[in-house]
Amino acid sequence: MFHKRLEEEKKKVNEYNKKLVEEYNKKLTQNNLEKLNNNKLNQQALQAAFYIKYGEPKLDTIEYNADEETFTIVIKSQKNNFTYTKKVKVPLKYARIYKKILLNSTLNIELIANKKTIEVYKVAEFNNPIDFVEKNIYLSLKDIKDYKNFIKVYPNSKYVKYAKIRLNQLLKEQKDEFEMLIKSNNISKIQDFINRYPDSLYISDLKKRIKDIEKQQRKKIEEREKAEQMAYYSKKRRGDLVCKDFSLFMTKIEVKGYVDDIEEDSNRILIRIVETYGAKPYYKGIKLERETEIWDAYYNWRLCNG
Repeated sequence: MFHKRLEEEKKKVNEYNKKLVEEYNKKLTQNNLEKLNNNKLNQQALQAAFYIKYGEPKLDTIEYNADEETFTIVIKSQKNNFTYTKKVKVPLKYARIYKKILLNSTLNIELIANKKTIEVYKVAEFNNPIDFVEKNIYLSLKDIKDYKNFIKVYPNSKYVKYAKIRLNQLLKEQKDEFEMLIKSNNISKIQDFINRYPDSLYISDLKKRIKDIEKQQRKKIEEREKAEQMAYYSKKRRGDLVCKDFSLFMTKIEVKGYVDDIEEDSNRILIRIVETYGAKPYYKGIKLERETEIWDAYYNWRLCNG
């Protein structure tokens, strides 16, 4: 039952569409064509009737004659053999880009009623191909390099003035970011700027800034290592708090102890363990835990910071 009702509904819709086209064709007369074509609502009606009768119009072929600097463009519909052919003058400089954009665009077709038929009156993309290309390129611009290139390649375009405004905005944004980064110690953010703006005037200054930061970091590491080395090799006295680092299950553990005694001749010290932070590492065969005592060379233990 359901399928039968569905078929009946489809039949009704088809009959209605057929009737709509027939009635529309009957009403078209030369006297009301001008009024009909100039009315926006009627233009929509024309499009609806066109789609019913001919199907969706689509770009079929586009061929370029370089000698004449002219495209021959053919539009065809899905049914009833509707064909529209138009020759469009496009300078060689714009031809390749014009074709590429056109092939990826939905055509804006304006229709006209002519006696008992519906015809293509004009296609917006065919009217001013130079402006069409320049506008599409302008709308696709993203970064400083794009805007500079557009201004260079299309100096007489009406969109150049807008491109210059946006370019100045981007240059200011870039300058503001540079002035912040040149004082920063964040190498990753500086490198991100360099990656985003490889042609920026500020690249050399920022690369130098990275070198300076890395030099400062190396200096700090060297100073820390030197201080640590001095902490190991400094003479220990009774009562000093000393520390030693151990690695246990990929985890760094610090063990602390007090110097309870010193052997001056052998440079050994007696260490009483006071803190292992829950761990019990083995050192020279001895398990280190609180109150464990162990003799060791003084330079194997560093003076603790506190």
